[in-house]
Amino acid sequence: MRYEQLTRLVQTRARLASADDAARATSITLCALGERVPDTVAATLAERLPPDLAAHVRDGAGHPLGKDAPLADDFVALLAERASIDALRAASVARTVFRVVDVETGGGLAQRARGVLPEDVRDLVARGRR
Repeated sequence: MRYEQLTRLVQTRARLASADDAARATSITLCALGERVPDTVAATLAERLPPDLAAHVRDGAGHPLGKDAPLADDFVALLAERASIDALRAASVARTVFRVVDVETGGGLAQRARGVLPEDVRDLVARGRR
């Protein structure tokens, strides 16, 4: 799937105003995910994604948030701050990004990230699969 198609799906499903908003939300979410997983996992995830999406995961790799930031609330707060939206909206958009990316990569996102994400973030990714 091409990047533009994927971001259109994110835009539609997350009810975002524009394709640019969807691209930004996708970028912010995947970059933050890359920050949360070990670099080797980020590289493996990136291999399963289209090049434009993989770049976002790779951008986050090597810039870890640290072991003191393990909760989904912190992850969501980070997304909310970076996207300038409230936390509830950030969680909803993140779930949508995870859902679309997971479906379009044949389940690669949730399967690869399982076991390496903090439990609450893993739950956020898993809820995106529903």
